[in-house]
Amino acid sequence: MERHVRLALFITIAFSSLGVLLACSAPTPGLEESNSTSKDDGGKKKPDGGQSSGSSSSEPPDDLPPPTPPSNDGESEDETKTDGGGATPPAPTPFLMLDVRYPVDADRYITQCTPDGKAQLVWTTTGAGANEYSRFAKAAYEESPGVHYPCGALDDGQYPIVLSWLPPEGVPKGTWIARCVGKESAHVYRVLGTHAGHPAATFQYPEQYAGCP
Repeated sequence: MERHVRLALFITIAFSSLGVLLACSAPTPGLEESNSTSKDDGGKKKPDGGQSSGSSSSEPPDDLPPPTPPSNDGESEDETKTDGGGATPPAPTPFLMLDVRYPVDADRYITQCTPDGKAQLVWTTTGAGANEYSRFAKAAYEESPGVHYPCGALDDGQYPIVLSWLPPEGVPKGTWIARCVGKESAHVYRVLGTHAGHPAATFQYPEQYAGCP
């Protein structure tokens, strides 16, 4: 009888211990869901519809720098606007008559190179003038520079006007020459030296001159 009582007591204790072990190993309701949610910090929505702190907002921050505009393949804005051409060169001075303020001989030649030095202009003197102390020279032709002498030195962007048939003292120093460049418009030159052994007039200033047709 005592033996059966001990066996029954042993079985009861064993089942009680097993129940305690099973109760300890069972998951706590809600704990597993909470652990799963707390481990997911990669941007997934939380159960309340929000996002975890590790995800970025859908609106950009206010302190972001402005976007970089697209490049022009290494070319600056000014380079892309140009077509490779340089500045427009000034228009050439019209090839019109001269008024030499001294009674020089007729049918003689006066020369001057164009500012670019690519041509030499030739005028022919006449027997007419604005008065007895003046002689006109008409525009005759162009020729290559350096046929008889070089162009000379540029002075204020213009080469000298050369009275090619006269010796150095052929006209008084200070003689004026008006070169017509348009209607009632002239460039004024003055004989102040020589070039290649001939009297040469250098540019002084522009003026309004009624004698230019």
